[in-house]
Amino acid sequence: MNKKFMETVFFKPWSIWKPIWNFQSRTNPIFLPIIAFIISSTIITSFYALTNYFAEWRDFSIFDSSTVIDDKIPFIKNSIFIYATYYLLFIAVALSAPLNKKGLLECIFMYQILLVLSILSFIIFVLMPIKVDTREGLEIGNGIISSLYEILYLADPPFNSWPSLHVMHSIFLSWILIRWLNLNQGLLKMPKMLNKSLLFKNRIFPFFIWVLAILISLSTTTTKQHYFFDVITGVLFAALGIKVMMLCIKKIENNEKMCFEKLES
Repeated sequence: MNKKFMETVFFKPWSIWKPIWNFQSRTNPIFLPIIAFIISSTIITSFYALTNYFAEWRDFSIFDSSTVIDDKIPFIKNSIFIYATYYLLFIAVALSAPLNKKGLLECIFMYQILLVLSILSFIIFVLMPIKVDTREGLEIGNGIISSLYEILYLADPPFNSWPSLHVMHSIFLSWILIRWLNLNQGLLKMPKMLNKSLLFKNRIFPFFIWVLAILISLSTTTTKQHYFFDVITGVLFAALGIKVMMLCIKKIENNEKMCFEKLES
């Protein structure tokens, strides 16, 4: 039963994708990643807000996850700009999705994993909430940086801390972005000159994206949005997502016909 459930959740296209698959077949393949991006972003944003405001209303923290490491991490107010680049990853991934049949199927599995990991996180937020008590007394100054922090604090009460969605999504999406831009079959493509360079494709570009993912992850602590514990648990969830995605890719390669039948029947 558990094996069948896992197969349905992770390794088979959900029925929700069938009308979207048929629509992109009649129109343009780019509609599938764009619609998937809109659906997943709406679901994740809505549930994040609901669980966060519920946690704020309940005002309960199951335990204090702060450590001596958090006391040593400085508040770097300008790191909010790095923190904000997280949102660009979602757009870049959607635009880089391969627009052939195999690539679109891979895109479906990717968004399924993203949603499942996020929903698991929301369940943790509700059942085991932790308050991040780090904002009081921070010197955020004036001007645009101050405005950005005010918007952030208004939209994001100091709960829903672990696992950090910022960390989990950044690492998982970075792995996807590296893979898809190396395939170079999406709307967003690597420039031809750079795509021909194996050094750039296999070394420089992945290094740049992973550095960005690490900086985004660290920015969750330097903006005092998260504890170090939240970062570690976010990394673990991302690693789980990457592992499942690798199994999905293997399944597509080994049983491509069965996967398409689920969408085209």
